[in-house]
Amino acid sequence: MNESQSYERLIRRKVTGKYIWQRIGLIVIYLLWLSIWFVIAIRFIVNAPLVAFALLSTVLLVIFTWKLTIVEYEYTIVGGSFYLAQIYGKSRRKAILEAELSNAVLIAPYTEEYAARAEALSPTEILWATSTADAPNIWMLVWDADKEERLLLFFEADERSVRLLRHYNPRVTAREKITDPSDPK
Repeated sequence: MNESQSYERLIRRKVTGKYIWQRIGLIVIYLLWLSIWFVIAIRFIVNAPLVAFALLSTVLLVIFTWKLTIVEYEYTIVGGSFYLAQIYGKSRRKAILEAELSNAVLIAPYTEEYAARAEALSPTEILWATSTADAPNIWMLVWDADKEERLLLFFEADERSVRLLRHYNPRVTAREKITDPSDPK
């Protein structure tokens, strides 16, 4: 496939703020679960199979829930379509969005000026697909899903993705350049 016609980018959500509390909450739940089973095993019947069940069930609980705290977003631009997926624990993928870039009404960096323009469009749904809320180079995409729905997506862009966005919908794409966070200027 031609390099200028497709693009894929993976963004890992950083563990900050509420996500730290989410992990702490899960650890507390794991400890409570294990404690309850040990109290039952010791209080009522000292039973080796029951203790083994407690340990096994806790391990399974950790395996199936901890990966929900490791989240990555993958966006793909192919042939004028924008696809967004959420990946849990590097193993389970959930498609979140599929939209045509021709239906976009605003493609711009997340600045005060453009944020006001996006808010004036009255989006009915807002999605964040960034590593943090203050990550460098956050861009916004606003789509008309249908007559009553308008979607606002925040994502981290780089130079190549912005070039493709401009290629597929130059009329609504802002002309700002991507800033390099490693550049000391």
